[in-house]
Amino acid sequence: MFLSGWAAQPAAAVVSSVNVQPFLLDTIEFRGVPLGGWYQFPDKVAESLDLLSRCANSLARCPKRNVVSLLAETAKMRRYEPYQMLAAVNRLANRHPYRSDLENFHKSEHWASPLEFLIRSGDCEDFAIFKYALLRHLGMSADSLRIVLLRRKAGRPRFYDHT
Repeated sequence: MFLSGWAAQPAAAVVSSVNVQPFLLDTIEFRGVPLGGWYQFPDKVAESLDLLSRCANSLARCPKRNVVSLLAETAKMRRYEPYQMLAAVNRLANRHPYRSDLENFHKSEHWASPLEFLIRSGDCEDFAIFKYALLRHLGMSADSLRIVLLRRKAGRPRFYDHT
């Protein structure tokens, strides 16, 4: 799973920002909706951030026990330097097992919301979306984050991150 210090910023239209951002692995950056296969990205992340915020304000009234547990685990992360926060969120998310969409949702492709990931885990993009939402909850600005979607070119070797 690739976690960058940047994630896609929702926008009204897809706009190439190739002249603004550096190339990453011979790629071009596009900002906005649709992001990959998930048109509800901004709404689902906003819903998750709202629930995290409401639960953080009143743990006793939080309807989701797993969210209470997550908030307790991440409370001290707000004081971290950005690079420490990225590393801590990455470690926390990567404790979840990889689960394919077929195994998890009985369909070939499903982009899980951050709260779905917390309950069921997920595949590559689900890890990235969860990390993005958690970093936003912890105070990182959307402008400082990107979710990077990569598609391997035919004939190119696969890269695996074993860290």
